[in-house]
Amino acid sequence: MPIDPAKGQFCDCPPQAGPDDDSPGEGEQAVAEAERRGLPDGMRVEEWSWRAFREARREASTCRSLAETCATRAQQFIDTQLVAMRDDGEGGMVQADNEDQARRWLDLAAKFRQSVAKAIDTESKLLKLASGSVALRERRAAKERRDRLLRSLKGRN
Repeated sequence: MPIDPAKGQFCDCPPQAGPDDDSPGEGEQAVAEAERRGLPDGMRVEEWSWRAFREARREASTCRSLAETCATRAQQFIDTQLVAMRDDGEGGMVQADNEDQARRWLDLAAKFRQSVAKAIDTESKLLKLASGSVALRERRAAKERRDRLLRSLKGRN
């Protein structure tokens, strides 16, 4: 049997029996199985991603403004524009330490700033995990459909 590279023959061996052209491949079967199990598709995950992004942005802006308010309040205690009073235990009030009050407000501001970073980081990591597997499954199914279409078009010529 002569070898003809133009026909895709590169060796003497007989051509491999490929899968039936109309049968779905592994990727398409994985997509169908995910649909049967009720797993989200790419559009649903994208919708969740946008919702999570908007919520994270809203939380971040709220926490940032609260952190700024706390930092401003701490600065007012440092500059002695505000004076804190505390109970002396005998029914009277005495002035509290302004530095201690400023430290408490700055600690609260730091916690708000930390919550901003943690909220954005956690949501982005979870969405990355979900979208990665969905995208892989859908890309594989799309490639199989494209390959099947190309095989059928080559068969017509």
